[in-house]
Amino acid sequence: MSLLVINGRASGSGDGRLASVSLKIIELIRRARFLQLPIAHVHEAHSGAATRLQVPIGRYDPVFKASSLDGQLPSGLIEFIVRSPSRTIDLVGATSQTQLDQLCRVLRDAGFKPRIEPSMMVAFEEL
Repeated sequence: MSLLVINGRASGSGDGRLASVSLKIIELIRRARFLQLPIAHVHEAHSGAATRLQVPIGRYDPVFKASSLDGQLPSGLIEFIVRSPSRTIDLVGATSQTQLDQLCRVLRDAGFKPRIEPSMMVAFEEL
């Protein structure tokens, strides 16, 4: 299993679910680090833009910037996914439903199994 933390662009509107989801993701990241599982972060923001979730990024965790999660994934993210020790990729975080659906489709088309834990994913209609 590999863990992919998706962190969408912050908008003016807040959501009470974000704090709860952030705490659960922080605990999941701690467990993944303890088990030495690969963790990567995808920020759907331009350089310096704020993201929705406040989760820790480890010193050696790769962080990828992407304006969308359709077929135009950053090459480093593709390499992270391909080198995953398992065909299952856990997706957690906050993004638009459209972006989440597109990422899941891309992963499935590449032969991977995206796994989403609903308590650790906030999907918005629009970001």
